[in-house]
Amino acid sequence: MTSPRRRPQVQPKSTDASIDWHLERLSTLRNQEVTQVVVDPRSSRRFVPLLLVPLALAGLVAAVISATAASNAAIPTSKLVVMVLPKAELGRAAAPLELDASSSGVYGNGKAADDSIDPNETAASLARAGRLTGYELSYGKPKLEIGTEVDLFRGSAAASANMAKRLRDLRRFEGKVVKGVKLERVQTFAVPKLGDKAVGTRLAASVGSKRVWGTSIRFRLGALEGSARVERSDAADVSARTIQLALALEHRMRGVLAATIYAPDLSRAVLSTHDLPRGAFASSAYVPVNDTLATYERRFLLEPPNKKLRGGSRLDVLESDVSLYASTREADQALLNMEGVISHARSKAFHDFLEEVFFGRVVGAVPPSFTVLRNRKIPIGDGARGVDILIGTRGLGRFEGAFVFARVGRLVGFLAADGKGNRINASDVEQLTRRMIERMRSV
Repeated sequence: MTSPRRRPQVQPKSTDASIDWHLERLSTLRNQEVTQVVVDPRSSRRFVPLLLVPLALAGLVAAVISATAASNAAIPTSKLVVMVLPKAELGRAAAPLELDASSSGVYGNGKAADDSIDPNETAASLARAGRLTGYELSYGKPKLEIGTEVDLFRGSAAASANMAKRLRDLRRFEGKVVKGVKLERVQTFAVPKLGDKAVGTRLAASVGSKRVWGTSIRFRLGALEGSARVERSDAADVSARTIQLALALEHRMRGVLAATIYAPDLSRAVLSTHDLPRGAFASSAYVPVNDTLATYERRFLLEPPNKKLRGGSRLDVLESDVSLYASTREADQALLNMEGVISHARSKAFHDFLEEVFFGRVVGAVPPSFTVLRNRKIPIGDGARGVDILIGTRGLGRFEGAFVFARVGRLVGFLAADGKGNRINASDVEQLTRRMIERMRSV
């Protein structure tokens, strides 16, 4: 019932300046659960263990375990991401709802333990019980939230045991205050045939004077557990609506498993460390983004001193993302919208884009003010749109950057480069874009 709590990142200093630089840059990454950490294998071998120790303290051990175990179960995270219901499949009641990023994304064992009503549950205990990983997608507004989730277990027995424990926990803590939440009442209700086994629950809970009513359905499909939930600020019976959501979720899960619903591995559609100079460090994750079925983000930090690309560019940070849309029409429209933003240097939309994406995500710091000194198109071809920009800031100096968007079928790729204090050569941007397009075509 509560939003996932983020664990603080621990970032000890080392005696290696290059590692400290990586850790400092890592702290600017967005607060998402990282699902893949890649250090260029051509880099120094001593770099790997020193870097992974603080990353483990930041909560990434669960992600590494999840990735390995998911492989054993032959159901990668890329499939879980497409299984959850996108907003378009939540019905008319969801039209005014907005993506709830705090309750969306990769749902590792750490987050699941934080959300559990059992105060003794931990990421380690969930792992021992056979839970591997999960993905959730939630949309909400004041007084209403709708969400779906798919969790992966080591096998069907572990998934069944988890369902039984969730129900036992609700009954065990009924009438009690746990983690600041009073679980006032719990009821079960009949549900139609869903998967291999299903259970529906209605509950009322309160935090102080605030009350919430939740209706949820959990069902098992092999080693997967799907769940649909509706949370409201009133006691209206939404059992029928929740059943509809659960049936739609089961349909998507079966479609992805049968490969009738396209669920590509987007990690193969973005650039890799092999596309960059020696010493690149990559941090990757599936992230929830409005209006997409799935989005995968990979951010590269280049080991100082920055190595030159073939055309002479020296990059500080590079971001390579790819999004999957429901149709080529939607992907085309997204590309047109993005082109409209980056082509108008004086517009508020472009200013907001630079503030949120370029400075907030790529650079990692937002200056008090900035001015676009140059915004010119980069000729790339293959339907890609790109611009080279020069920005003057108050307090952070000058930045040269580049943004590129490209579409391949239902996929839209995005490149963002930061060359603070250094010139970015258009030929390098073109080469990286063509490599990204090749990767997008490969999936």
